[in-house]
Amino acid sequence: MIPVKTQAYLLKKRFWPMFVLALLLMFCLSCQKFNETTTYKNANKLYIEEDYAGAIQKYQELTSGQFYQKEAWLNLGYCYLSLVRGALTEEESVVNSDKAIEAFKKYLQLNPSDEKIEDYIFNTYMDSRQYNKVLEFLYSKYEKNPQDIRAIQLIIQTYEDQGMIQEAIEWYRKRCEMTPDDPDAFYAFAVFYWRNSFYNQALDQALRATFVEEGIELIKQAVELNPEFADAYIYWNLLLREKAKYTKSKREQEKITEEANVLRDKGSAIRAAQQEKEAAEKTDEVQTEMSDQPADDQIAATPAEAETTLPDPGN
Repeated sequence: MIPVKTQAYLLKKRFWPMFVLALLLMFCLSCQKFNETTTYKNANKLYIEEDYAGAIQKYQELTSGQFYQKEAWLNLGYCYLSLVRGALTEEESVVNSDKAIEAFKKYLQLNPSDEKIEDYIFNTYMDSRQYNKVLEFLYSKYEKNPQDIRAIQLIIQTYEDQGMIQEAIEWYRKRCEMTPDDPDAFYAFAVFYWRNSFYNQALDQALRATFVEEGIELIKQAVELNPEFADAYIYWNLLLREKAKYTKSKREQEKITEEANVLRDKGSAIRAAQQEKEAAEKTDEVQTEMSDQPADDQIAATPAEAETTLPDPGN
């Protein structure tokens, strides 16, 4: 039987090195966090001073660190985006665009729900006219989540910007099928048809007339889903005016124009009523806030919170 004192000594001898190691580990982590915090603050200072090359170097150090990886990738993307906006050549712009996108993608791996950064990636690709890459990015996003309406909207925009009308139509239809109760889906599709009839004079007149007819049916569905959809009535009116252009009968043109006028007036009336209601609600909110506001001697000053992530360089 081992004496109690001997047992205590053996336990102490066994666990003491582990205790010391844990203390050393905590000390090292504390030192590492201090060093990374210092580097992060210096990087932010360089960014604010518009020394993007210096800031990039600091942020790159932090991407392999332990405490500021997410912020470092995000701000690294902002730095490269700032260099894109100040680029003197197209080649320089493309190189920095690719680096910005790469950094933003790394950030999204750590924070996948940030839609604002997805928009940065999309806009950066579009600004540098890298349509194939933006479609590859968006299709990948859609395949991961086929219910991602935002991805579908951006795919449509990409095809529209390239003048790829049939591809855009395919995705507009997909969106309407996916959200059959959403009046905005049918409204957006109808407006697309109106735009291509009104502005795209390079299209065959018969095709533009077909677009108008399909647009009218779509806008009717939008109004059926939301009878108070003011803008839908306005565009229904515009689509009818387009239809009148393709109608040879003078009497039929007048009849269509009269119907368009009624819809225009109805849309304007609904919009005016909605604006009046919003103004009244805003007035009520202001009056409520004023009545709830404490007296001056009850207001205590609070220190402002310091931001840990840089602002959008475009602001």
